[in-house]
Amino acid sequence: MHTEGLVIFADPRTYDHRKTRDGQWRFEQSTMLLDPNNSEDTTSSILSVLRPFDSSITDADMSPVEIAELLFAEEETRQGWVVDNIPLVNELKRRRELLAAVESYLMANREASILDNFRTEAASLCEQTFAFATASEPERFGLRLLFTRLAESISALVDEPEQQAAFGQTLLSAEKAKLVFDWVTEHRISLLEATTNASLLAVLWPLLEMTFEDRVASSMEPASAAFALASAWIEGSNYQQLFDFASEEEITKPYGGGRRKLAEDDLFKLLNSTFAFDSALIVAAVGQFLGLDDAGQHTPIGVFLKTLKYGVPDELAISAYEAGFADRAVAQLLRDQMRSAGFGGEDFREALSAHADVAAETILPLPSYFTDVLVGLRVIRTGGI
Repeated sequence: MHTEGLVIFADPRTYDHRKTRDGQWRFEQSTMLLDPNNSEDTTSSILSVLRPFDSSITDADMSPVEIAELLFAEEETRQGWVVDNIPLVNELKRRRELLAAVESYLMANREASILDNFRTEAASLCEQTFAFATASEPERFGLRLLFTRLAESISALVDEPEQQAAFGQTLLSAEKAKLVFDWVTEHRISLLEATTNASLLAVLWPLLEMTFEDRVASSMEPASAAFALASAWIEGSNYQQLFDFASEEEITKPYGGGRRKLAEDDLFKLLNSTFAFDSALIVAAVGQFLGLDDAGQHTPIGVFLKTLKYGVPDELAISAYEAGFADRAVAQLLRDQMRSAGFGGEDFREALSAHADVAAETILPLPSYFTDVLVGLRVIRTGGI
């Protein structure tokens, strides 16, 4: 996979005032961002898994092959390296998590039923990656070993190719997908009996806590803080309300040997990364293992998934968000106005048929982007395109 960066100049004055005495320096500083000579080298997250450890973590000089072996070593084998070395344990965990997408791809696209052939498929995939193309010869040996160890690890956890294919659809690692699958099997009745966002969050919370990858999310105090913030998030509380709540409850995170007050950046990451992305992937996997397909998006678990992903409280707000008003505050504002106008359904496009003037008036004070979205929706609705 390759990613590209996008530079956005949000303040038009940067360009408009570029020829003035006060604005020239700002424009020159901004254009430095566009200079390719200032860009970073293209890197590979897969290849970074085999890079030497930072000296602050361990002084051990390990080859790429040794690092690959250590990543998949049994606990007893690791003891000589990682005993009492918490930073190294955490680094190995972080590097292992970077391989989740590769595991998911291998599971979803496995063709061979025999393990030896699966190893060959994995090694072949390895040689098609950007990581392999840019790697040194020692790193290529490590990469081949890394991919074959992934195939072996997957097969040890999930030996049936059919189940591997199902797990591969979750975009989770084999270990995490199996954890979710086993948990859903055990709690299936409770999941099906929960019919509201609040009850589903309560049922799912132990699973979500088990799968938190972010250290702040899993170590906040008081212990009830993360659940309270998640509850407020799916109820549609705005960011200021959430920030105020964190401050009033004196929520803290680990910092060095002590604790520090939760910063706004920490909270924003918790809401938009941990809840809206990581936890949403877990909930999507839950829905899959419950047997829900795309038609299940209007079931309680389907609605809860989008509530968690977007941070809006109900189907009408979700519908407004997905219609193009992809801002949780705007989506809820439109929802509120449609309800005030007497609309009782859950489809925002349907609401526009009767209350387009209400929507237009509501978004008039907002950035013109939202007006463009509304115009586009009205053109589509009337068959203009």
